[in-house]
Amino acid sequence: MKPKKRRLLLGCLAIVLTGMALLAVFENAMENLWLIYTELGVYFIPEESSIFTFVSTEMNHGNGGNWIYGHDRKRYYCYLRGERNLTGGLADQAGPESHLCASVVRSRAEEIEGFDPHDVTTWELGIRRAQ
Repeated sequence: MKPKKRRLLLGCLAIVLTGMALLAVFENAMENLWLIYTELGVYFIPEESSIFTFVSTEMNHGNGGNWIYGHDRKRYYCYLRGERNLTGGLADQAGPESHLCASVVRSRAEEIEGFDPHDVTTWELGIRRAQ
């Protein structure tokens, strides 16, 4: 192979690999930005997290396009709309502008017997399912 063709091939390979690496790094950010844009006022990222690290693992496919459960490198999150909050009142009573969510640190979650990242009642936060 001629040196000129080889340099061109290596340059193209470097561009493709760089693009794949950037896509992997910014995949969460692109998804989160898209959902924030398309679900104005509904989709949000928890204050403790970031658009770069937050991953929604279960979405509300009914009324409203928000996540129900999600995580990042440090915490698990549960959106509390419709759940009983820590004081026993319904989270819906907080108003449409508020975004209430529960979170538990991953290291703490490992210590909780029976912890399920998709069942907030196993998080030992004092939350009970609405009857």
